[in-house]
Amino acid sequence: MKKLKQYWTAEALEKDLGDPLNPDNPLSYKRVIEIDESEEFPHEEIRWLYDWKLQHYYIPTDCGGEFTSFEEFFAFVRVLSRRDQTIGIAFTTLFWSFLNWMAGTPEQKQKLASFIMDDYGTMCLGYSEKEHGNDLINGDLTATKVQGVYILNGEKWPINQATISGVSFILAKTDANGGPKCLTLFMVDKRQLDP
Repeated sequence: MKKLKQYWTAEALEKDLGDPLNPDNPLSYKRVIEIDESEEFPHEEIRWLYDWKLQHYYIPTDCGGEFTSFEEFFAFVRVLSRRDQTIGIAFTTLFWSFLNWMAGTPEQKQKLASFIMDDYGTMCLGYSEKEHGNDLINGDLTATKVQGVYILNGEKWPINQATISGVSFILAKTDANGGPKCLTLFMVDKRQLDP
């Protein structure tokens, strides 16, 4: 029987990860239990996935990546999540890049594609706030345009992977009048910020 193309990546990933019962294999059950019990971030395992070039499957082909379908994407996410939900979630934060693929400028798309593929870049999404939770429209973080750039003022909380990501997608209020069109999503390259 001929295998469907949308499952090739997932099957190759499963094969290269090897038997999860073998403690010497990447993302073995033994290793993920050790990570869980030590409450550490799976840096080594995430690096293995980057070395395997899985990040290329988050980037559309017209931006130099390998993404062709969400069916393919979900198939390899299932492979990761069967091994360890934490690693699956940690690596799939790259999914926020789709916000850029849908609405970014060609320059933004190329910059982010290079960041993900070449620099093994990670990202996060800041949308909720301590005082407002997921009530996005009533959030307090604002973005004000000053001399051609936006100044973000406020706080998002909590943000998964905020301390280790290189790019943050931040939802900010750009219209003080409120309403559903008052929000803008900003792609912030944290490497360019003045600490």
